[in-house]
Amino acid sequence: MRRINALEVGLTAMSLGAGRATQDDVIDPAVGVVLAVKVGDRVEVGQPLVEIHARSASAADAAALRLEAAFEIGPEPPGTRPLILDRIAAGGEQPSAAVEPARTLASGEEQPLIDAAWRAAEAAHAPYSNYAVGCAVRCADGRLFLGANVENASYGLTCCAERVALFKAVTEGARDIVHVAVAARGAMPFPCGACRQVLAELAPRARVIITDGRGVERRTVAALLPARFVVHTPS
Repeated sequence: MRRINALEVGLTAMSLGAGRATQDDVIDPAVGVVLAVKVGDRVEVGQPLVEIHARSASAADAAALRLEAAFEIGPEPPGTRPLILDRIAAGGEQPSAAVEPARTLASGEEQPLIDAAWRAAEAAHAPYSNYAVGCAVRCADGRLFLGANVENASYGLTCCAERVALFKAVTEGARDIVHVAVAARGAMPFPCGACRQVLAELAPRARVIITDGRGVERRTVAALLPARFVVHTPS
């Protein structure tokens, strides 16, 4: 097994009822997706890759069809990275690049969104800072919007990943934004002041998940910007 698309697995499980697309959704503990293999395992023809628990046969069939593209099988094993416990047992520190982005600290519900933010960062245009940032925005209706920072030689024209993703969501008709994930390697990528103001305007109730690949921090928008700017119209 060369690769498993965690985002697709997570979204499939959510579609079955094992996760929340909105804060009001009820999780059904009897449904979900159980992986029978992990990346690096040897697989044989006809070997089950997942167990699908669904409320109906049609829901299970739809999930199976959706998961077909989530697995990449090849003749050569992928390059493996040491697990956290293996690194501790070795008795020495290793570069942070050896750690899978936030997988040991993110919850199962958060990980697909974090993975999407890392994928978005690959499209960043950051020739001046070399600091690629990705952002993934999830709406109450389940839609996902991605953004990356786009820099400019005239630095003031640079647009951060958060604003790119938020503007994309709003211009596609999204209004109820419930989760925002921001990912970048290096310093923990907390949103800048401008992005915090835009979050407060466009996603005031969103939960913001921030990762640098070594850990995850979570904030409400109100905690990021407790006294946002508002327009007061004279009476």
